[in-house]
Amino acid sequence: MFIEMTSDEAQEFADWLRNRANHYLKRAEQIQHQGESPQSTVRSNGMTRYQRSPLAGAEKTGTVTKEQFEKSVAEKRGRVYDIARRLDVDQSVINNFMQQPDIKVTVGTRGWLKPKE
Repeated sequence: MFIEMTSDEAQEFADWLRNRANHYLKRAEQIQHQGESPQSTVRSNGMTRYQRSPLAGAEKTGTVTKEQFEKSVAEKRGRVYDIARRLDVDQSVINNFMQQPDIKVTVGTRGWLKPKE
């Protein structure tokens, strides 16, 4: 089976094939080197996902006071997971605060922590 093409059409088709080949070669490189870089992963759609780095100036002490916890909830509500992540502590620390009788935070609808009114 032969397809008749003009020389311009043949050149255009060859260029298209080269572009597709380059695309597939780049994709093969990404897949091959995917496990080598722990900071990024290449998804099946070709997009690269990078790990987030901590915010500049964020100190990860792993400890928080009851006042810091209450202030954080007053500034921005969230669930236990959100607050723990924001304060860089384990969720059990937040749960321990919530069990104290004199805490100024309550659980609202759907598990959101909010200041007591």
